[in-house]
Amino acid sequence: GQVEHVAEWKVELVVADELIHASVKALKAAHPYETPAYEVWRLTDMVF
Repeated sequence: GQVEHVAEWKVELVVADELIHASVKALKAAHPYETPAYEVWRLTDMVF
């Protein structure tokens, strides 16, 4: 195999529950690698 060098960016976004699957699908479709690295975190309101 050959080492590939490309410019990379970190992307963060906040989406509604009903949009998370479509958002991840779009990320995967747009990414040049076969398996992009990404994380999904659920945000919650916590009162202290």
